[in-house]
Order: sequence, then structure tokens, then C-alpha cells
Amino acid sequence: PSKLAWSGDYIGLNLLRTYTRANDGKNHQGGGAYVYDANTLNVVKSWGQISGHQFGSTLTVDSQGNFISTVLGDAFPRGINLIQWSNSVKYAQSLLRLKTEHGQTPNNPSGATFDEFTEISTPTTTYYKWSNDNRTYSEPAGVVEMDDRFVSFMTGERGLRNDETGRAHNKSRNIAVVSTGKNASEGKYLSFGEFEMTAFYDYYGGYRQETNRNVVWITDFTDLNENVSRVKPLKLADNVILLLMEIHTFDGYAYSAYMMLNKDLQVLVPLTRMRQDIIFGRSDELRAENGTAYGYSSENGKLQRFTISLNGDPTIDSDNDGYGDYYEQLLDSDANDPNSPLLNGDLDTDSDGIPDHMDYDDDADGISDMDDSAPLDRNSDYDGDG
Repeated sequence: PSKLAWSGDYIGLNLLRTYTRANDGKNHQGGGAYVYDANTLNVVKSWGQISGHQFGSTLTVDSQGNFISTVLGDAFPRGINLIQWSNSVKYAQSLLRLKTEHGQTPNNPSGATFDEFTEISTPTTTYYKWSNDNRTYSEPAGVVEMDDRFVSFMTGERGLRNDETGRAHNKSRNIAVVSTGKNASEGKYLSFGEFEMTAFYDYYGGYRQETNRNVVWITDFTDLNENVSRVKPLKLADNVILLLMEIHTFDGYAYSAYMMLNKDLQVLVPLTRMRQDIIFGRSDELRAENGTAYGYSSENGKLQRFTISLNGDPTIDSDNDGYGDYYEQLLDSDANDPNSPLLNGDLDTDSDGIPDHMDYDDDADGISDMDDSAPLDRNSDYDGDG
């Protein structure tokens, strides 16, 4: 969807639209950036297209009053870019590049003929040197501004292998992060990940190389029935970033979860299952004020407002065992004992293979922890209701 943001005397609009019919007889689609006077609604600046075939976006305002967008495109860019723009400047930085499915016939829809792409062809499938892949295998999640950097989050199928395509969903989707400087014109990156490079042929047979070198993956699901979706990043404290998310199977929603990390992408609280289902709007962007996150969720056909706040400092690790006090509280562990959790392992009260912080029913007594008066004792029934 299109997005609006207000910055002082200006309104920024990232407009997704279908264009009038082009010479090739098609109505193409793209996303543009426009700045309006907040008082008169007159157009101040039209930057035109910032993404060809834009399939997703986020929009916020940075501390300098610039508009900050992440845009997901299938061609220009073939991936996710960060755009910093105002009424006078516009700069872009690459965040994540994508794999590409190539044509399986010698001719593209316009009738042009191309050679075989032998490097990715297999004994069962022949690919050719053209593509028209509208799938993007990823979702933009948003940008968190810290004191000296932007931290951009997204989810995607890890890797740039062009043969790992064919469906909208081919591999597990995980959380990717890229940290950049706060002035996009400098092109500065502050995160460094595994170097990946691929090449693909576009619709007209043009040869294009794509690289990922600054992407850090902070989850590592490999089962096609475990996928991260609808990530909502928020700054809750000076050096605490909260990530809310949904975990999906191949067929749909499974449960809601969260994790916390600092600006250096060190995990403070690993991915933890929430005690209740919170369904996040795919394009909603949550707000945080004075250490409290605000948002809306849908459940049973009703719109619900929720708030989330910290009840401790997740950056403190009193016993220096690698587990923050906040996280040890979740594990019912002793934050002052470096040997607890024992052998640095997650507690699993009922030995069902699911650690307590991911288990709806820690003691396997059939009562969810939210409703259980003693969630770690399967033999307790304090209220006598069975």
C-alpha cells in the first residue's frame, strides 16, 4: 500500500500506482516519492519513481526531518533499498538483493529470442537468458534510528541461488539486518555479513550482477514450516531494539514471537514465543514512545489496541554468563549464578524438547502458562478447579 508521513511543514507520500499504457501495450506499476506542503497540500517536490514494480514499503521520519523509506522492487531495484529523501535531496542505499527465476522458453512474452542459460540449467529444466520474475521472496520490515546509525530489518529466503526458485515460497524465511550510517549520501555501512554474488538476465536479456555483503541474518530456520513474517522493529531504550513478529508454517500463521537486540546486533533476548496470539497488520508500522510500544491487532474479527513495555534492562548481565538478567528472568534462572542456566542450556521443565521460553505449557499439565497458577508444577491446582 501507499504510505504517508508528516515531518514539520511537509508531508511525504510513497505512492504505489499503475501507469498509463506504455508503447508495449502494458500498464506498468511502480512506486514514487512526493513531498507536499503540510499547510496547503500543494506539491513541493516530485521525485518520480523510486522503485519499479514496488511490492512493499515502510515509511518513517528521521531525527533530521528526512523521510526514510524501505522499498521492495522486483526489477529496479531487484530487492530492498533504503531511500532517504526530503523536498531537496534523495539518496538510496542497497540493503538486500534477491535471486531470480529465469524463463524456461527461448522467447520472452515480447517475442525476443534468447540463448540457454547453461550455468543454472539442470537435466530436467532448461533456463534461458531472460527473466520476468515478479516474485520477491522477501518482506521489508522497517528502520530503527539509533544514536549513530540506521538499523534496517527485513525477512527473506537466504541465498542468491537462481535455481532455488519456482514458487513464491521455496525456503525458510529468516530475519536479515543491515546497519548503515545516518547520511545515505555517504553510502556508509556498519554491518558486515557473508559475501554473496549472483548474476541474472533481465527481461530484455541485459546482464546484471547483484551482491549482498552487509546483510546479517539473526535467525536460522531451515524447515519450510518455520518462517518469520510481519516483523515490527521498535527502539524501546537507548540500546534496545524490540522485534515483534509472526512465525508461519508453509500454510499460514502458527504463533507470535519477539526478540531483543542492541545496535551492534548482539541478541539480548533470543526469539521467544509470546503467551498470546497477536496478529500484526502486514503493512502496519508500530510506534514507541517513552519506552512503550503501541500497536493494533485483529482477533476474532475485532480490532484491539496493545502496549508492550520493558520491566527490566535487557542489557544487564550480572553474572556475566552470556544470558542477560532480563532473559534469565524468562527462564526462571538465577541471574547472579554463572552456572544457571546449567551448561548454558535453555531450561525445559517438561523435557518435551521445547525450551520454556518457547513453550505454551511449560509443565505439560494441559493448562497454558497464561492460565496456570503454577506454570512449572504440573501437580499444583491451587484453586481446586481441576
